[in-house]
Amino acid sequence: MAFKITITREQFGEFIRGKKETETSVSKRTQHYLEYFDRYQSNGKQRNWNWAAFSLWPVWFFYRKMYGLFLGSGIINSFLLRVIDELEYRSSLLETQDLTTTIMMGLLILAVEFLPYFYVGMFGDYFYLRYAQKKITKGITRKTPHHWIVTVIVMILVLMVGTIGTFLKGNLK
Repeated sequence: MAFKITITREQFGEFIRGKKETETSVSKRTQHYLEYFDRYQSNGKQRNWNWAAFSLWPVWFFYRKMYGLFLGSGIINSFLLRVIDELEYRSSLLETQDLTTTIMMGLLILAVEFLPYFYVGMFGDYFYLRYAQKKITKGITRKTPHHWIVTVIVMILVLMVGTIGTFLKGNLK
């Protein structure tokens, strides 16, 4: 079910535009979101492919300042990794594994692992439009820019936590 847009294209453009951009000169990223805004407004279609959201979905949420989704994606990612570990463990317990079982388990593990990537890649622009509308409605007409170093530091911290968790899990078995 589509939500109703209550903001104008100009308000959305002002919210997403970078510091160096003007109304007549916008980056490819800003143009991408403005084109999505126009398409959504004309047909209500929520799906739109976003490569950045697909390839780095938790970091993309952080970069776009959708902190709730960033934290939620971390929890979902941790849960899915646990599910994958369990599937791999149960697969290894099977005494006889034929090729079909091995292939099916492999496909199931891939599906569980990559499903969030495809989902966020398809609906990331929709999430961002809803986020922008919420902020603009609350009176925040311009997002404060992230310095790129903050995103890099968060990425490093996430990787460190994941590495430490993997190390601890390996030592606890």
